[in-house]
Amino acid sequence: MLLRREDGRLNHFENSGYASAHGLDHAGPILDRMALALEDQDVSVRAVLKEAGRSQYEFATDHGQALEAANHFCIVRETIGAIAASEGLVGTCLPLVFEREAGNGWHMHFSLLRDGVNLTGRGDRLGSEAEAFVAGIFDHLPALLSLTAASPNSFRRIRPGAWCGAFRAWGYDHKEAPLRVPTERRGAPTNVEFKSCDATLNPYLALAGVIAAGLDGIDRALVLPEPIDRDPALLSEAERQARGIDRLPTNLGEAIDLLRADSALEAMLEVPLVRSYAAVKRGEIDALEGVSFEEEVDRLIEVY
Repeated sequence: MLLRREDGRLNHFENSGYASAHGLDHAGPILDRMALALEDQDVSVRAVLKEAGRSQYEFATDHGQALEAANHFCIVRETIGAIAASEGLVGTCLPLVFEREAGNGWHMHFSLLRDGVNLTGRGDRLGSEAEAFVAGIFDHLPALLSLTAASPNSFRRIRPGAWCGAFRAWGYDHKEAPLRVPTERRGAPTNVEFKSCDATLNPYLALAGVIAAGLDGIDRALVLPEPIDRDPALLSEAERQARGIDRLPTNLGEAIDLLRADSALEAMLEVPLVRSYAAVKRGEIDALEGVSFEEEVDRLIEVY
């Protein structure tokens, strides 16, 4: 949440860091209004956290089936903006608002279930079907970023050291892997976290792409490479090549080109849809071409 000064410039609402009680106290009444408004719209709020960035908070909502989760995404994003605006604030989920500060993600957590049984983990590792599903996402990851990081601004956030996954890799409990398998809380994997996602995505298209890629992995019985145990940015180029770790797209135009070149993913999503989506996104890229970072933020801050 941010303040907009009379000259139009943005200022922080408060200046606390991660897990700050002061930060929660300062924003408590507004956060309560947001949480209650979400509950009134049948979106269950599991937790509200003070995040690492100044004026930055996190809402954790309950899980659900894919279509329900996509609907909730839209409700949460719009409710945050509406409640903040009613308090004279700017409530935004734009991926990067301040160039040298923490960005805003919208991480996608998913589990594989059959007949109510969670198939994600087997012992302390991924189950075989879950591994194939994640391997499909891994295989199509460069193209998928065009759907999950859907704005030119998104790629300002996806950078080494930002805990959002700048390299194609996966790992157990690894903050720098775009595909992270959490195990530390319950001792075994119950879900997978896809970190290279943000609030500029269309949740219906993004989830369709992720599910299609995962099912392709199961159909082809794909296997994941070895999980990473180090920050890929700290490895030499030779070490990354030896471990099969490559840099993910660094801008939306590159990701769109990779989507159009991924014939399997394009076919699964249907070519006319992908063609139309690519045309819209290239129009957005052209509209921001040559624009300063500050003007880009000003144009997008209340869109997302």
